[in-house]
Amino acid sequence: MTYSARESSADQARPVELYEFRRGDFVWRYTTADRDYTQDFQVYLRAAIRRSGIEQGSELNRSNLRLTLDGSLSVMDQFRAGNTADPVSLTLRQVHEGDGEAVVTWTGRILSVSVWKDGQAEVVLEPLQTSVRRNGLRRAYIKGCPHVLYGSGCKLNPAAWRQLGTVAGVSGATVTVGAASTYPVGYFDGGVLEWAVGPSTWERRFIVGHTGADLVLSTLPLGLEFGTAVRLLPGCDHTLATCASKFSNSDNYGGMPYIPTKNPYGSDPLY
Repeated sequence: MTYSARESSADQARPVELYEFRRGDFVWRYTTADRDYTQDFQVYLRAAIRRSGIEQGSELNRSNLRLTLDGSLSVMDQFRAGNTADPVSLTLRQVHEGDGEAVVTWTGRILSVSVWKDGQAEVVLEPLQTSVRRNGLRRAYIKGCPHVLYGSGCKLNPAAWRQLGTVAGVSGATVTVGAASTYPVGYFDGGVLEWAVGPSTWERRFIVGHTGADLVLSTLPLGLEFGTAVRLLPGCDHTLATCASKFSNSDNYGGMPYIPTKNPYGSDPLY
């Protein structure tokens, strides 16, 4: 029988759900079956997963999927210190035992892992369609630069500014990298520390403090060890002075640094 025939039958349906999570080079596969399940030559490991209903509506932000699953599953290791640097996607398929025809019922990506309780993780996912949403007029009339550093508006090439180094020590959220000591204090504030976790997958942490060889990161760098090769990107405070003196990039500065300090629409009748 076909999938649709079993799905609409009175007593032939034996549904099994297949969850495939992906992040760069890494893939995790789980199933709600009572045993490990093989589909299209791929093995899905048995796991206790409970999900909310799949809804379709005009408001995408209300069509999120929620999962409750075992927090010890390998895919959850990616979220021990917060959200990952790049998205973890999910393809949810359903198959009826006996026909082998798997049908995709939902695709999206993990938005947050918000609750860890009694060994269970509560996962919120947003549908794939949200990735095609576009912002409207997002630019604001402000002094500071609104561009993302090394982004399309900033136009700085990150490859030209990356510095290579090796981890000399890790203590909590502080990482010691000898190469950072050759730069002035605060040079990497607001920048990024990267290290490879796969052939083409990088883990990243924002740098919130830099003194000598010590870099204070925004969250714990789980898995980062002594001797690991890392890449450092200097940060920016989004002021015109820094853009000009540090990066020589004032032509691409996106802020309005010369806004008058007195508001013509304020309560003072004299402007």
